[in-house]
Amino acid sequence: NKILRIIMVIKLPPSQIVIRPPVEAYSVLIAVTGGCNWNQCRFCGTYKGIYGSTQDYAIRPLEDVLEDIDLYAEKNYHGYPVFLAGGNPTSAPTDYLVKIIEYVRLRMKNVPRVSCYAKSLDILRKTDEELKQLSEAGLDIVYMGLESGSSKILRIMKKGTNAESMIKAGKKLLKSGIKLSLYVMLGLGGKKLSEEHVKGTARVLTEINPTIFRFR
Repeated sequence: NKILRIIMVIKLPPSQIVIRPPVEAYSVLIAVTGGCNWNQCRFCGTYKGIYGSTQDYAIRPLEDVLEDIDLYAEKNYHGYPVFLAGGNPTSAPTDYLVKIIEYVRLRMKNVPRVSCYAKSLDILRKTDEELKQLSEAGLDIVYMGLESGSSKILRIMKKGTNAESMIKAGKKLLKSGIKLSLYVMLGLGGKKLSEEHVKGTARVLTEINPTIFRFR
């Protein structure tokens, strides 16, 4: 099974936890960062040991990532989407990411898209020029968790951002030419804050006008 072999050829540290969006189920997964540089969201236990393992935040050595790409190319994994794995790969330096994306485009043929996760704060920390560099290198789409358009709910959930920052980050990303997929968490405010959750989320989605949004 070629899909299983895609997973088997990855050369990862023993503790590497690799997650991906459901739509990237058949993508080549290339670990760029380990863990999450925020790792405080109350609804996420991915790297906190809740599911049996923990992982500290780290940026993988560039040489290791490029070796992974070489390995995929040698095994003829061409024509697949590529997902740069890690909690928030956009937290890594821009020149580091550009080198990886350009190398993917160089070594792997007919890649329909290159994508990754991002946190709004990481997008806001990058300049317009840096985001443009990522777009021109070949980063097609970024997945970002909005979760809720209510700043109150985001604060309760320790998301580390607010509604206005999400709007600013979303617009900034789209301006660079990179597509944006937002995730909204249904029921996040509970019954008590359900109306605020729905209305706030509708407002933020309308303001940003993302390429696509999904519920989870």
